[in-house]
Amino acid sequence: DNLTLTVSGFPENLENLTYTPFPGVDVVISPNNTSFTITGDNITEVLIVLDSFNITIAEDDDENFQLEVNGTTTDSDGVATDTESFSTTYNITVLAVADPPSVNVGNDTKATVD
Repeated sequence: DNLTLTVSGFPENLENLTYTPFPGVDVVISPNNTSFTITGDNITEVLIVLDSFNITIAEDDDENFQLEVNGTTTDSDGVATDTESFSTTYNITVLAVADPPSVNVGNDTKATVD
């Protein structure tokens, strides 16, 4: 069985996209890091690589986004080949973390805040 997955829809301000390679599984990441494609002859191994992906978005970005996953499985027994395609969308919720408060009083210095 062969599995090809394409995951797209990452935000353009993606800072880092990493994964753990696996022998026999090919990964192609788009030049702008907005999508990647995983292909392999073993479905389990392709899913192991998919599970290893980790993304980091810009520090001040708190917008949710959607990822689209398109896949194709191909099964061949030497006589006939069966190909199935599928597609789904995942809603990604970004858990924003507030910056610590900051107070600027200009050039004046005060021992306490009134």
